[in-house]
Amino acid sequence: MAEAFARGDPTGWIARQFIGAGTATHLPIRIDKVAGVHSGTANGGYLNWQNPEDVGILATVIAHVTTAGTGTAGVDIGAGTGSGSSDNIIDAGRIDTVNRAVNGSKDAGTNGRLFAWLSAKGGTTDYMVGKCNDLDATAVSNAYIVYIPIS
Repeated sequence: MAEAFARGDPTGWIARQFIGAGTATHLPIRIDKVAGVHSGTANGGYLNWQNPEDVGILATVIAHVTTAGTGTAGVDIGAGTGSGSSDNIIDAGRIDTVNRAVNGSKDAGTNGRLFAWLSAKGGTTDYMVGKCNDLDATAVSNAYIVYIPIS
């Protein structure tokens, strides 16, 4: 008979009991919160976040709108260089509705996707960059970068 799990048991130990030893590698998921900047349409103007890891990462981003913008406010976000622009995660995601979670699943547009590869810090594509499609200083949002370091 299998041994019972106690409330105080470490979660990792419990997980290993279900999947068995040596069958999976547990990788950390990390989340960084960055305030979105809505004051201009320049490349990297909305978001300019560099991978802090010494290894490449798989990353996605969720923009959470706390104050809706007016008009056709939208953002492009993706993996790129510090001074470039990219829409390979979110392509023209609308930021005109409060409490909207803009992401690469439902706001992929033509070019977006759920995850992108970012190179290690100092590499050729080590930034998550975003720009506003339309100037809308009334919108307020935060970008949550969710990533997994891949060694």
